[in-house]
Amino acid sequence: MSQRYRTALVTGASSGLGRAFAEMLLAEGVEVWATSRDPERLPMHDQLHPLALDLSDGRSMEAFMRGMNPLFPEIDILVNNAGNGVFGAFEDIEPGDIGDQLRVLLHGPIALCHQVYPHMVARGAGVIVNVASLARDFPLPYFSLYNAAKAGLSNFTRSLQTECVGSGVTVIDFQPGDYKTAFNNASKRAEDFDNERVAQAWASHEKHLNTAPDAKRAANDLRAALQRERSGVVRSGDCFQATIAPFLARFGSWNLTERIMRAYYKL
Repeated sequence: MSQRYRTALVTGASSGLGRAFAEMLLAEGVEVWATSRDPERLPMHDQLHPLALDLSDGRSMEAFMRGMNPLFPEIDILVNNAGNGVFGAFEDIEPGDIGDQLRVLLHGPIALCHQVYPHMVARGAGVIVNVASLARDFPLPYFSLYNAAKAGLSNFTRSLQTECVGSGVTVIDFQPGDYKTAFNNASKRAEDFDNERVAQAWASHEKHLNTAPDAKRAANDLRAALQRERSGVVRSGDCFQATIAPFLARFGSWNLTERIMRAYYKL
């Protein structure tokens, strides 16, 4: 892969999918600039350059943009992966969480795309990978802000796919399902749930993540997508989430999809 791609920028690379993506690219001989809110948690590697970035913090974002500005023209692959969630009934969400979630999951990725995309178009090559979610079509119960932001990122990505036709740039809407990561631990939520439905939804989320595939599967799916050098949607996860459920959603009604979701989460 390093014959086509020399450099990559991967956000949220200290754990979970981001770490698996970064390690896959490093194994392929790609030089990786990797971000984390805590750069000390990033993997050690001669070809990895650790960078501090908190997408929810405007000052952190500004400092990162200034530091990376000379390097943006050289980035061959951008992987917008960093993210977190806010779990709970919508009426219980704190007002500040709305802006934070949109900055991390939507504004930040779009801003980074805006930095690298023009350079990719100018040289007629490059790949943007926006890690959205299967939640675009299957909203996760009580993750309303996450669902909204990921749907927005997915549609932004598809808009860019239309614009980039004939430019030589590849734009991938990468939609993972559940993977065995620390996503739930990183999600903001109440310590205890007074609402029985909210408690049941959280128990289902925990069960699905604990029995989900390893993040390396997602990295292998991304590797295959990069090798195809073709814009499009890439769904990644177990057979039900990545294949069967999208098929039912495509050919069924929203009422059917909602019933499937309620049964899947035992609501």
